[in-house]
Amino acid sequence: MGAALYIVLENDGAGVDNEVDGKALSRSDGDLAALCRQLGVKALMDFFSISSARFEAEAEQFNTLAGLTNVPPHEEEWFSADEGLATVRPLLTYLYAHPGAFPGADAAQADLEDFAYVLCEAARANVRWHLGVDY
Repeated sequence: MGAALYIVLENDGAGVDNEVDGKALSRSDGDLAALCRQLGVKALMDFFSISSARFEAEAEQFNTLAGLTNVPPHEEEWFSADEGLATVRPLLTYLYAHPGAFPGADAAQADLEDFAYVLCEAARANVRWHLGVDY
């Protein structure tokens, strides 16, 4: 099945459809992060955040907090859609100009196109977002 990167919209997105596959983005994360550095834009994973409830549930599921004390409270972070587009658009521009730039680039490009669509709709609705990871 594999991991997938997806868009989480604040307040249920005000009717914005945020469906994206995101598996190719997860598989290509290293190549995309390197490309972001080359392009001088924020990496996709820099937009990652998680709700306190999900953080605690996943920490419990994976037993990552066992025996730890004084774990600081976790706050979910939100970003404007325009911030996300400032990363997604240059990535798409590069991939359009350099087909097959890395293994899996075509599939990552398709996911990025879906991200761009969702983020444009979120911008129109003035809805903030963050990146989620599904394992």
